[in-house]
Amino acid sequence: MKSITNLVEVSKQEIGSQEVNAVNARELHEFLGSKQQFSHWIQGRISQFDFTEGDDYQLDKILYNDSSDLTTAKIEYYITLDMAKELSMVERNDQVLKT
Repeated sequence: MKSITNLVEVSKQEIGSQEVNAVNARELHEFLGSKQQFSHWIQGRISQFDFTEGDDYQLDKILYNDSSDLTTAKIEYYITLDMAKELSMVERNDQVLKT
């Protein structure tokens, strides 16, 4: 059985006041093949399982210009490996069952 660290890129991120191994929740969402819109999925899971910003995840707001030169904000969630594992277990889809 593969571990989550072999499936989604792991990077060092500061969550709270500690540097920890983490994954980008958007990448995990894509890997898991969830049919829900990302923002609804992550916000729902955070609420459902009482994850805490600064302990389980950290937000990173990224500003970028789109093709019409409008500045748009995109919020990235960097989540601990424990949170990523829990989200993977509760997703219950074919992708998780294959790994």
